[in-house]
Amino acid sequence: MMPQTQGAKTLYTTVFRPLLKTYSPQIKDFIAKVSDKAGEMQKEGMSSASKMAADMGSAENMAKAASYAT
Repeated sequence: MMPQTQGAKTLYTTVFRPLLKTYSPQIKDFIAKVSDKAGEMQKEGMSSASKMAADMGSAENMAKAASYAT
């Protein structure tokens, strides 16, 4: 390897790898929580979007759209 890249390797080996190894359980727990929350938010968003789409497709709204088209 070239000497220019040794600093990054040394920094990773001596600082980052030990920290990541130490805090790995907490990092994984955080990622799982964020992932779960994102899934919940996606479900809520899809539910809201479905309701809005149903409301927009109502006969009343269709009649309004038809009146604007003419």
